[in-house]
Amino acid sequence: MGEPNAAGGETPPEIQEADKRLRRFAEDLRAVRVGIAVLATLGVLALLYFGASVFITLFSSALLAFALEPIVGFLCRRTGMRRQYAGGIVVFLFIALLYGLLYLAYLGVGSFLEDIPGIAERIRSAPLVQSLSEKARETREILEEAGRRISLSPSPARERALPGPSAQDGDSIAGFLLQGLGSLTGVVFSLSFIPFLVYFILADREPLNRRTRELFSPAHRDTV
Repeated sequence: MGEPNAAGGETPPEIQEADKRLRRFAEDLRAVRVGIAVLATLGVLALLYFGASVFITLFSSALLAFALEPIVGFLCRRTGMRRQYAGGIVVFLFIALLYGLLYLAYLGVGSFLEDIPGIAERIRSAPLVQSLSEKARETREILEEAGRRISLSPSPARERALPGPSAQDGDSIAGFLLQGLGSLTGVVFSLSFIPFLVYFILADREPLNRRTRELFSPAHRDTV
């Protein structure tokens, strides 16, 4: 028998079957959308993980260009200079300022490292430190003497069981150093691209803004 409809009659079986198919299709479509959303999220996370250096370089360049944009605009308004020249001057001055700060920090760290032996000598020559060192030396001698009295002579089997340095340890240390050198090279290589990206973003701000707005629908371009 058919189900009663709103008019009080019974719904034909064909309409009921079509309604069930539509409901089943809606549920399947909802499941497909959820699966696509999950796969897209996993894909984005994998892309961010494997391309972390690229995205970090791009985002850092964009943030730095956003911070330097007022200076470029000020130069363009005051001097009538084109954005390409103003952007190049601002990026060059920023790199020079950053290099100067790093050089001053290097000099400060170098002078501090040179003063470390004198500071350590003054600390060792303090009366309190000398008394503590003397007590620690006496305690260590007492413990060493007690250890010699209660310890047994090592057996030949124990001596043979002691592991010695192997070539594998040296290989592992060399591999660790090479891995660290490779990561440092990647960081330096990524940082070398940032000034160029910042310059191109500053020089071509208007075309980039126009192309970015064109990616959205006309109704949302003003908001963008």
